[in-house]
Amino acid sequence: MIAKTLKLAGKEFVILSKRDYATLKDRASKWTAANSKRTHKMTIRDRADVAEAKRILADPSEKFIPWKEVRKRMG
Repeated sequence: MIAKTLKLAGKEFVILSKRDYATLKDRASKWTAANSKRTHKMTIRDRADVAEAKRILADPSEKFIPWKEVRKRMG
């Protein structure tokens, strides 16, 4: 691949052959397609953790301890 650089108005541009551009574009689209499929799927344990957290937050009798108090108690 041969690339030439060109400077216009203080900006630098790269000039490629049409074939090289098509190759790079194809590689980029394949890479993007392969990496976009990598999504985190929630496991049963994740769903249980979320449900437990929502239950605790919804409980009005639950008393939360401020961080400063926790640090005092821990020393």
